[in-house]
Amino acid sequence: MNEQIHKVNGMLETFLENNADARKEQVDGEQGFNLYYIMSVTERKVIYQQITDPYFRYSKTQFGQHIQSIGEECPPDQLLLRLCKGQTVLIYDDRVYTIKKSLKYATRSVSTPQVEASIVGPLEAFVESMAINLNLIRKHYQNPDLRVVKFEVGTTSHVSGYLLYDNELADKTFVDNELAQIKKLTIPNAQAVSKVQQHLPKRRSLLFPRSVVTERPDRTSQALSKGKCVYLIETSPFASIAPISFHDFMASMDDSYMLPVYSYFLLVLRYFALLATVILPGAYVAFTAFNPEVFRVQLALSIAGSRAGLPYPAFLEVTFMLVMMELLVEASLRVPKTIGPAATTVGGLILGEAASQANLVSDIMIIVVSAVAIANFVIPINPMSQTVRVLKYLLLFMGTVAGFFGLTIGFVLLVGYVFTLHNSNYSLVQSFKASVSLSTKSASAGRQSS
Repeated sequence: MNEQIHKVNGMLETFLENNADARKEQVDGEQGFNLYYIMSVTERKVIYQQITDPYFRYSKTQFGQHIQSIGEECPPDQLLLRLCKGQTVLIYDDRVYTIKKSLKYATRSVSTPQVEASIVGPLEAFVESMAINLNLIRKHYQNPDLRVVKFEVGTTSHVSGYLLYDNELADKTFVDNELAQIKKLTIPNAQAVSKVQQHLPKRRSLLFPRSVVTERPDRTSQALSKGKCVYLIETSPFASIAPISFHDFMASMDDSYMLPVYSYFLLVLRYFALLATVILPGAYVAFTAFNPEVFRVQLALSIAGSRAGLPYPAFLEVTFMLVMMELLVEASLRVPKTIGPAATTVGGLILGEAASQANLVSDIMIIVVSAVAIANFVIPINPMSQTVRVLKYLLLFMGTVAGFFGLTIGFVLLVGYVFTLHNSNYSLVQSFKASVSLSTKSASAGRQSS
């Protein structure tokens, strides 16, 4: 036994002492070989079929050739990392091999989308297995120009990731920039594709997401047909798409399967919901506290009558109800499934009715907050919906400080900020006509690929 093999054995023995699920097997004594593996992430049956059984059936020369065909020699500094990734370490004939075929990870089967509901599209969603996710993408996008580039993220977790793009449609400069940024990542623990996107140097943004996160293979296929790049992470049941335009946040994948007239109608409805969510709270304060003359006399008197007897100004009234609404939304997301959503629904009804009877808020305020809550859920992409939940407070503050004038200034500044956002050389705000026409073209491509 040479010095390097002795050093490797010592390193592996130390690893065995510190990990209760690690195992060592010695086959055929000193003249045979040693196996090291972690039984929680290794398929024991595969080890027997691929290594132990062939050893007793093949000659020494044949077995050596067999091992070289199913494994590869591993440098000592990579040994423990590969062992933790589920590979089997084989020490045979004074050489160290790692066998990938023995890898075993627990995963769930393909299920229906949980975040992006599918009404008329395929009822498939990504899972936490990279092999299954790549299988779904290749089923929906059977194109020989598809390229899959592997990378590793996480200085401590060492999670595998993949960058997918169409070699004929994707911008080569953008792809090269993405690969260069990935190599610069120093994130310690990468368990979600959205976290990786947030740490890319040219993808960081204070308010707006710079990539679309999806769990649907058909949306991923559509993105590839548009020349976009797709990110996958081994432990994440989501894919990330870049570069994107603002229109991508407002378009649902099911729009591609519906009649164009209905798709346009839903798109306009979502933009209206976006404006209502952002503007309504600030507009209520601005018009009731600063500019009531904007309303017709009957409506102004109705609002004034509903607010008669309220002890707080309009700003505190709106803030109180919005905070209560945010708490109800978070509670509905975190509540155990055994309790169900009925508890938060009943709680919201009781809270609104009690607040109105106690003269803490007006009836019209409850209508406004309810409209804001409903409109916010119309936005199909969850990261954009979360952004809008924050933006309404900024315009609420501007409307409180300077009334309708402040609300207008805040909205103009917000739109101007959106126009300054870029992904590399791609603006977040593209022509509405161009974005919609591109979605219409990709609809037929999505049907063909799926």
